Amino acid sequence: MENKYITIKQAAKILGVSALTLRNWDNSGKFEAGRHPISNYRVYKVEDIENLISQMGIGMSRRKPSKSEVKKLMVKHLTENLHIMKQDQKRHLSGGLDCYLILNLLRLFF
Repeated sequence: MENKYITIKQAAKILGVSALTLRNWDNSGKFEAGRHPISNYRVYKVEDIENLISQMGIGMSRRKPSKSEVKKLMVKHLTENLHIMKQDQKRHLSGGLDCYLILNLLRLFF
């Protein structure tokens, strides 16, 4: 199966933390990021984000969230922000890549 990646900004929004927090977690080894082969920007596997959300859920409640609950949370977040990214696409060249990534992530869940 092909690995799906999201940007640090998208991962921060999904997890409810800042991009700086994710950078600090990466630097300390708490939650490591991959690197884009051309730009060397941090990228995160969707699977790793799902696992982290599940682990975070264990500490917040006694019940571990199901995989479908984690996916619903991600789909909800990505859907809500898709229209913003489409607007950004008109203003920024990189917005097209963001829209492409979001649309591919949504295809994973439907």
